[in-house]
Amino acid sequence: MFSQSGNGQQFPSGVSIQATLLPFLGRDDLYNSINLNDSMPESQLEPPGSVLNATLMQTRVDLFECPSDSVPAGGCSYRACAGTGPAPYQAMAGTPFESTLPGFVRGGGLVSRNVADGLSNTVFFSEKIVGDRDQTRISGWSDVFHEPAASGVIHPEVLRMACRNVTGTGGHYSYGGAWWLPQGFHATWYNHVLGPNSEIPDCSGSSGTTGGGEGAYAARSCHSAGVNAAFGDGSVRFISETIDLAVWRAMASVAGGD
Repeated sequence: MFSQSGNGQQFPSGVSIQATLLPFLGRDDLYNSINLNDSMPESQLEPPGSVLNATLMQTRVDLFECPSDSVPAGGCSYRACAGTGPAPYQAMAGTPFESTLPGFVRGGGLVSRNVADGLSNTVFFSEKIVGDRDQTRISGWSDVFHEPAASGVIHPEVLRMACRNVTGTGGHYSYGGAWWLPQGFHATWYNHVLGPNSEIPDCSGSSGTTGGGEGAYAARSCHSAGVNAAFGDGSVRFISETIDLAVWRAMASVAGGD
């Protein structure tokens, strides 16, 4: 799914950035227990599953859980920034920064020289509340709506309008962030198409009862007035939900010249 960045070791297919951090968090034992041959297609189902890593689905990693969120065993509240658009690696050449620019998410190691906008100016991770895991209940705050009008949309502003006008006819996905191991928007990524704690719901152009399609996946929290964000220099700052959307999007790109 990822393309090789050429900047370091290639990440194992299907495995999240969060999982690759485990050896640096004192959890070598947990990382060594991962079956790296698992592409984890079942992780996008509702409810999610796994053939090769089923036991890890119920394994908590406290550092991946926000204490203010209702996180199930194995869940993930802190997601990696995929940039300003509906999919990683998309970039619209010759367009201003509010167009699609890639973020921290990529398939190989990212070295500091690639973050041309500056480590202190670039968001690497932020919060996203875990889905309520209730397929019978529609939650505009935590569900991802499958919106046909969002299918194939690249420009973030067009996608934002599609999400604003969700009809609900395509269904919704309620298991976002249910597991820290898989890469993808259904589990461990988010983007800056929408502002933090956006009143506009998340939406994807995919359909059915699977998550993770290209779309808008906002940073969201259970905190009042904003979200916490971790920057490339290691600092963590509280970002107001009233931040200008153009500034929020500028924070998401590693080399947008912004």
